[in-house]
Amino acid sequence: MKGLQIVVLVSFVLLFSLVTRAQEKGQEEETDCARLLLTRCDSCHYLTRVCYRLGRKSSGSWKRTLHAMVKHGAQLTEIQFDILLACLSEPAAEAEKTCKDYLGH
Repeated sequence: MKGLQIVVLVSFVLLFSLVTRAQEKGQEEETDCARLLLTRCDSCHYLTRVCYRLGRKSSGSWKRTLHAMVKHGAQLTEIQFDILLACLSEPAAEAEKTCKDYLGH
């Protein structure tokens, strides 16, 4: 249980630092997990595809998936890529809520 708490804490610190880094650079980019899911993932295919795999794929598998999507034309900055990877890998509560809302559960 303690190991899970550490992973969650590290994930939040990572996400906070990524958002802070984006703000420091003066970039006005999407850095919100739910918004990225809806604007980046759902723009090419139904978000259902992502939601059904949430919690079932490893971080490495999500990373390969995101790299493949970028190769197919997904427009993601480095920061957005890292945020999506973190929120899909955990999965973050924000991603789970977005999927529940999207799927109507």
